[in-house]
Amino acid sequence: MSKTNFSLPERLKSFVDDRDRQHLRGLLLAGGTSAPMEAVDKAYFDGLRARAKRGRAE
Repeated sequence: MSKTNFSLPERLKSFVDDRDRQHLRGLLLAGGTSAPMEAVDKAYFDGLRARAKRGRAE
């Protein structure tokens, strides 16, 4: 994946930061009200590591 960097005026940076916080808050609230999932154990994290090594998220 390529990366692009650019500078924003402070006012626009604040707007983007606020949107990021709002998005994160929405995700946290949705997670808090979602149904419980199966227990997370060593096998779960081993599976995540294996998928990360393959370079893709499923």
